[in-house]
Amino acid sequence: MYVKLAQLKATPPSASLVVETDGKLYRVYSEKHHGACVTADSLDGALGRIDGEINALWSWAKGKPIALTYEHTIVERHEVGYPLDGLRSEILFGIEQGTFHAITYRIMKELAVRSALAMTQLLDSIPDAGAPLTGSPLMREIGTAAEVRRITYFSTGAFVRKLGIEYENTGDIYANRMFALAAAETDKFMRNLPHTEYGETWTLRKVLRRLIWQDRLLARALFDAAREKWGDRIANP
Repeated sequence: MYVKLAQLKATPPSASLVVETDGKLYRVYSEKHHGACVTADSLDGALGRIDGEINALWSWAKGKPIALTYEHTIVERHEVGYPLDGLRSEILFGIEQGTFHAITYRIMKELAVRSALAMTQLLDSIPDAGAPLTGSPLMREIGTAAEVRRITYFSTGAFVRKLGIEYENTGDIYANRMFALAAAETDKFMRNLPHTEYGETWTLRKVLRRLIWQDRLLARALFDAAREKWGDRIANP
């Protein structure tokens, strides 16, 4: 018996998710859609927004609109003692331990490098880097585009040093990201071996995920605040 193709239902793409909560806010990360993360007042609220964030990530990365609905599976839950309304996150995903396949590394590295370039283009379009900015709570806390630049620049070196690598920041945001990741491309770190600093465990895969996530968080906060102040003069890379 033949089944008409129109009657066959396509299997929805999957998204394995990691939940982080401080008891007040919920962050939901996509485990394999690298850097996609949303924060909400409830778990249901975060789950309701994660598909949009995954689609936004890949629409940006691939340069074409993507609008998919994902089948969710929560694979990890983490209760933490620090607030989730800023840039802090110390969790290590299970998938961030053990084998780090070369193709996954290449994809994550490309995303991390491209986001550094995009952040540079956004920052360079700001007419007055020292002007106070409002907008989201995160942007109000950070204050200015100059501070966003400083955080982005120094975080690259700081995260790489969490692996136990001796590294000094150099060049601009983009060059610094390239040099820092090159410093981590040794056999030890490509094997994704963990390194613990002050009670927090890091691997190269975690470093890349944190860079992509933080870039997206900062870029969105800065872009929204800057567009409100200066309009279309602000780049949307």
